[in-house]
Amino acid sequence: MFVLTEGLDIHIYHLNAFYDCCLGYYTTNSIDLNNIVVYEHDSIPECDCMCNFNLETVLSVEFGGTYVVTLIGLDGFTVGVDTAYVDILPLSHEEEQSSCLSNTKSLDDDTVFFEVLGNDLHTHHLNAFYNCGLDYVVYYDVSDFIITAVEADTGMPADCMCYFNLESVLYNLENGEYTVTLFNIYGEPIGHDTIIVDDEYGLEIYEQSDCLENPTGTIMYSYANEILTFEHHDAFYNCGAEILVQFEQADDTLRFYELNISYDAAHCMCYFELNATAVGIPPGNYVAEVYARDFPTADTYLVDRRTLILE
Repeated sequence: MFVLTEGLDIHIYHLNAFYDCCLGYYTTNSIDLNNIVVYEHDSIPECDCMCNFNLETVLSVEFGGTYVVTLIGLDGFTVGVDTAYVDILPLSHEEEQSSCLSNTKSLDDDTVFFEVLGNDLHTHHLNAFYNCGLDYVVYYDVSDFIITAVEADTGMPADCMCYFNLESVLYNLENGEYTVTLFNIYGEPIGHDTIIVDDEYGLEIYEQSDCLENPTGTIMYSYANEILTFEHHDAFYNCGAEILVQFEQADDTLRFYELNISYDAAHCMCYFELNATAVGIPPGNYVAEVYARDFPTADTYLVDRRTLILE
């Protein structure tokens, strides 16, 4: 039994559960402050056989914090206990998936490596041999500088298998040394490494003003001593927005993301002042891009793209 968190959702996994073959799985739960007890149930009458199951239930909480989760099995005994770390401002991430590749590598030739850019972790899985209908997602859990990444497929199965180059980005990790493990969609560990995140590069601070009355709608950059300052005057968002600014660099492209992480919406729109500082950016010629997301479940879209000469 183990747990992973995704925003305010706690995913509770029970692997290789040895239960009746006609299992109709569901759970109930009780929450007492930060102690959660989850009870497994079976809604289907018994069969004359036993099977192994991989079971998952998702529990949504209202507030961030540290939760102790206890899973009680069908027999009334404790399956396991784990700790869930739910961040009020959860670490966000995104995935990239190639189209089906034409190479003929074997499954044993797939490659996993981890890359740190600033405070962001880029996880690469090359030549992944998965179903052609793959819709790739990665579920992350970060606890005590231990990162667990679990691949999943949310797409509809197709009658073929393909090779894919897959990437996932976990944003805004705090500084420190981490151990990272990637599990494939079958629950098998396929990559493990130690990474170091420091503050010599990447997004350092960001600020958001209150709602403004006199918009100008201008994006500006300033640069000195390898410090790039980003300013978005009068960014236009819902009045209930809480904007998280994130940063990443891909070769000579510098990207700032304005992400509304609030699920609360008001019946009005506002103009905000957004400021962010990225450090450790060497002089050179770059393309600067700004992306926005109006609501946590909405798509991200391009706001501005321009050439920057930093000197």
